[in-house]
Amino acid sequence: KEHLSISPQDLFSIGTVTQIIKVIPTREGTTKILVQGVARVKITDIKVNEILSGNVTVLPYEFDEKQTPKYHEKINLIKTLMHSLSEHNQYLKEMQVGNYNVPEKVIDYVITQLSLSVLELQKLLEASSYELLFDLVIEFIMREIEIAKIQQKAKNKARESINNNQKEFYVREQIRALKEELGETTEEIDNFRQKLYNIEDIFPEESFKEILQCINRLENMSSESAEA
Repeated sequence: KEHLSISPQDLFSIGTVTQIIKVIPTREGTTKILVQGVARVKITDIKVNEILSGNVTVLPYEFDEKQTPKYHEKINLIKTLMHSLSEHNQYLKEMQVGNYNVPEKVIDYVITQLSLSVLELQKLLEASSYELLFDLVIEFIMREIEIAKIQQKAKNKARESINNNQKEFYVREQIRALKEELGETTEEIDNFRQKLYNIEDIFPEESFKEILQCINRLENMSSESAEA
């Protein structure tokens, strides 16, 4: 008889009764089991024999008909937030939540799109009412949006930095090439300065000033050589 690796203390008191849809052996020697949720339940009277067993009580969500308009408002808010999240997250699946109005369907779909921990999913499962469930889901979606915005901002900043470096490199190369070709001719340096002003708007202000200073120094060097 093998020692049980799971004891009653390892279990949550609220869980899900599921139906096994498919059992899939893997190459690693483990087994994947595809299940479908049937009901949210609370487990009681756990018995430890060769297997863990116990009784369960179905836990329907508390539903207040007077709150129906409020439920619909929160469902609409969830749909709006998910749409916003999809705009910030390119990996989010095509939004289908708009087709749902049944609370369980909305929640089931949304949580498959969020990066939630086991404890956060358990927290959703233990919510006693639709109102609490909606509030938790809204909180989690808003957090995901905030994370997505921060990530996008970081990507944009990195992209902008790369673009600026590329522009500065391009101009430095142009200065080097023109300096070799122009020699000491002031008129040609003025020409180059005018060209720089023509494309001023593509540079950050500090970069433009630095490039202009380089041109001015080149002009001064030309003047000093002519005087000598």
